[in-house]
Amino acid sequence: MKHQEHIISVFADVAAPSTRLIDSATVNIESKDVVIMQRALLETNPKFRQLIPYVVVKQGDKYLAYERSKSGGESRLHNLFSIGIGGHVDAVDAVYNDKGVFQLTDTLRTGMYRELHEELGLTEADFLGMTTIGYLSKDVTPVDEVHLGIVLVAEVHADLVITSKEDALNLAGFLAADELAKLNLESWSETVVDHLTA
Repeated sequence: MKHQEHIISVFADVAAPSTRLIDSATVNIESKDVVIMQRALLETNPKFRQLIPYVVVKQGDKYLAYERSKSGGESRLHNLFSIGIGGHVDAVDAVYNDKGVFQLTDTLRTGMYRELHEELGLTEADFLGMTTIGYLSKDVTPVDEVHLGIVLVAEVHADLVITSKEDALNLAGFLAADELAKLNLESWSETVVDHLTA
């Protein structure tokens, strides 16, 4: 699915840049912090960060890794390995309550499960549990500067076989954390793997 013209983002000052995974307790995003704007205007504007639920899929004590192929939409990430499944939260994912008030948590959840289904064919029933382990607000690369990652570890059933539903994702299978550290990882995955191996 092509991303909608408008996507969910926040003002950049909701999370100070860090080269490490940021503790969830130190970041408080409220509806007033949310901006829905044209993606083209956000891609090079560091005053805003596009929200990305970044889901690390875990099976037992191993984590799903994949390589981003050249058929993917973000050329700046081609041929790098990742352990995060995720993407932009589109305006179509937005959830409002019966009074018309924007619901951030439900919106992020909708966008997250849409991405998991599009990329891996997974549904909510495939997961044993899901935990937010922190935020990514890096300034290392041009991609980092305009995105804010919400990192979740999601455990799937032990017998679940996962296949890629998109040409852009070449699955490397489930790997132990020390094996992940040896891969040519994208910036965000480097930070998450550092956290997992600490």
